Amino acid sequence: MKQIRITMATALMLCTTLLLSACCCNKKATKENNVTENGTVVNATATLEGTWTLNSMRNKKVTYAKDQSPITLFFNAEASLLGGHSGVNRYNGSYAIVTYGNGTVKNSDSHAGLKIGDLISTKMAGPNEWMQLEDSYLSTLSKIDNYQVSAYELLLRQGDKVLLIYERQENVEE
Repeated sequence: MKQIRITMATALMLCTTLLLSACCCNKKATKENNVTENGTVVNATATLEGTWTLNSMRNKKVTYAKDQSPITLFFNAEASLLGGHSGVNRYNGSYAIVTYGNGTVKNSDSHAGLKIGDLISTKMAGPNEWMQLEDSYLSTLSKIDNYQVSAYELLLRQGDKVLLIYERQENVEE
């Protein structure tokens, strides 16, 4: 019995030491510090988080009718979920940041890989023009495979082609 207590105490001490060592030397990103010492972005989701309003789709400026809600995109990094308003309906889905072979989320062109899961949406009807815009938007969004983000602008791409351009919205709740 005494031998088991010593072994368990030693194991507990070893686990505690390893845990503390991992915390002190952890180079993983946090929302406050998402860049490693060599400048590699390792947590790009921190910059996606929040609500974005669609400004352009397939190189065409998106204009909204006077009483139409704008198309939005919301990222919840903690839950890896996205959603928003698609013109008439609300939509939701999941997403994942894609890592490249070198272990970073950035490729050589500073585009971060992005995998958007299946999207679901409500099924309300609206004016034909709004419904066409919504269908085109959701179809385009499902083709996205990478992104580039700045403080105020989000570019969603398929390969090298920019398909969707958003502007960041401040203090918007979805």
